[in-house]
Amino acid sequence: MCSDTIDIRYVLGILNSSVGRIIARLYVTQLQERQFRMLAQYISKFPIPIIEDKRKDELIEYVQKCFKDRSDYDTFINEIVYQIYGFNNLEINHIEHLI
Repeated sequence: MCSDTIDIRYVLGILNSSVGRIIARLYVTQLQERQFRMLAQYISKFPIPIIEDKRKDELIEYVQKCFKDRSDYDTFINEIVYQIYGFNNLEINHIEHLI
């Protein structure tokens, strides 16, 4: 999953969100409790929306902050990812109960 057009920090933010964890469960083979086989044939099918707006920039900003100070930005990242996917409150509650 490499590209000159998609910022890898954007993809990283999505994959490290609650939504990303569910996507991984659905698309890849689980080896052990917290280990997955992440082959290119699985990852290429991940439904990662391509957007060009402020939400993308906000997500990249929070991912970058995580690299620098390791603070807990999970809540902010999850909120942005929920907006990107267009989930309503009922869907968000369902996702939160799955994790």
